[in-house]
Formats: sequence, structure tokens, C-alpha cells
Amino acid sequence: MPNNHSELAEKIIIGGVPEHFNIPWYYGTQHGMFNSTGWDVRWQSYPGGTGAMLVDLKEGKLDMATLLTEGAISGILGGIDASIVKFYVDSPLSWGIHVKKGSGITMDHLEGKKYAISRYKSGSHLMPYVNARQKNIQLNDDDFIIVKDLDGAREALAKGNADVFFWEKYITKPFVDNGEFEKIGVCPTPWPSFVVVCQNSLLKNHFNDLHLLFDQLHQVIRDLVLSGDIINMVANEFGLKYFDAVKWYAAVEWNMELGVDTEKLGAAVNRLMKLGLIETIPLDLAIQKLVDKRSIFNFTE
Repeated sequence: MPNNHSELAEKIIIGGVPEHFNIPWYYGTQHGMFNSTGWDVRWQSYPGGTGAMLVDLKEGKLDMATLLTEGAISGILGGIDASIVKFYVDSPLSWGIHVKKGSGITMDHLEGKKYAISRYKSGSHLMPYVNARQKNIQLNDDDFIIVKDLDGAREALAKGNADVFFWEKYITKPFVDNGEFEKIGVCPTPWPSFVVVCQNSLLKNHFNDLHLLFDQLHQVIRDLVLSGDIINMVANEFGLKYFDAVKWYAAVEWNMELGVDTEKLGAAVNRLMKLGLIETIPLDLAIQKLVDKRSIFNFTE
């Protein structure tokens, strides 16, 4: 990476869901706010969510992504050649549990129902297991139907091909308000909601340069917060009522630190192991697989 930032040195493709959490990334890229880092930063939207991004990370089509914590852990431990480089959103994600309006399905009647999911290993696939463990519900592989994204879930529930759909409760709020969905419950993640994951090949060559990118990301977040415009941006972008955007904003907490707090990550890994969502292995080994050692807080050789 050259020191002269007047010329953008290298293209980097960053992926994420087209949701309110990622406004700092795509607002920053649209307005050239990352140019000073020397990276030619490109934003790639993934309506299919974490599962779709894991596929492209595995195939080398994506350099970096903001992934659901549970999906990132599952994907990397499953063999994807990438590492968690920082937490992105520290607040939990509130997954709304949705059914077709008028279906009569309640939280007490989820056993044996068909779940719409974007892809296997996505949050919409893993979070029903979290809820099932809490409610003592049995789930099987054939309980899930792949619908790719929110629009696919809307169609599946409308046609009766699926019964239940887990998705972030504010993104689905317009479809609850219009009578398409009924939200019968909420299942918050018992861990911070999003992490940033990077291809190991990129980390090998540009680890220190990426810190410039994350420093600028944090500045973009601060600028958006200080501007006071972010609530209106969220409301307009995602069709939310103003006070729904206010409630979302009051609950979100972006992470503003470089590196990975392995104690926080380890707690999430342990919880996923106990839920049976990832293979049980020694925690130290899991952390070694998940995090480049240079990203660990206070690491020294």
C-alpha cells in the first residue's frame, strides 16, 4: 500500500445486508469518505444475508463482510478461510418471529411448523434453534425451506409454503403494519449482533492498512451520529415510521474499537456450543481458528 493517498491503491469489496446497521458503510462509500485511507472501497449489498456472504467469502468473491456473529463463527469454524477482525455492532439483534397475519399460529404452536430461511447457516436458520432450545421445541432439517431473502419469505408465508420467519424486527415492521405479517414474539441474540470478517489473504498482506479503514469507519459513524440525520435516513431508507426509527436508534451500539475482545467472543462461542449449533471443541482452539492473533487485544509475541 503506498503512502500517497491521493491515488486509490486497491479495490476492496465489502458486503453486508441492506439494513440500517450498515448505513455507515454504504453512506461512507457513496460519499467517498473512505478515499483518504488509500482503499478503493466498494459496497456490495446482500439481501440474502449472512448465508449468501459466507458463500461468496468461500468462493473469493468478497474481501470483507459485516456478518451476524453466530453465522461468522459457524462459517469460519466450518472451514471458510477468513477471520473475525472486530466486533461491528455490540448490541444484540432482536429477531422478530413472524407468521402470516390471521394464521392463528402462536408461540405455543411452533412445533412441527415450516421455517422460512434465507440459507443454511444464516441467522434466520440458526436463531430458530436458539428459540427452540429456550422453548424445548424439537427442530429437524426438513423443518426449513430456503427462500433466499425477505421477499422470498413474504411469498412463502403468503402462499402457505412456510409458516414462520425470523428476521430483524424493524426491517419487517412495515409488513407487520400493513397486515402482511403478524409478529408473535421476539428472540434477541444472547451475544453482540455483528462482526467484521476479512479474507485471510487480505489480512496477510494488508493487516496494518486495514486499521486505517476501520479508523475511518469509526469516524463515519461519529459523523452520522453527530449530524442528527441518521434517524430520518433510517426511516426514509427502510420505510419505517419515525418513532420506530427512534426506538431502533436508541438500542443500537456500534463498536468503536480496533481488534477483538476474545472474552466477549469466547462467551458467544461457548453459548453456540451449548446450543449445539457448532461443534464442541476446546475454546482456545476455536479462538485460534476464528481470530488472526494480531487482532486480539493486547497481543504480543
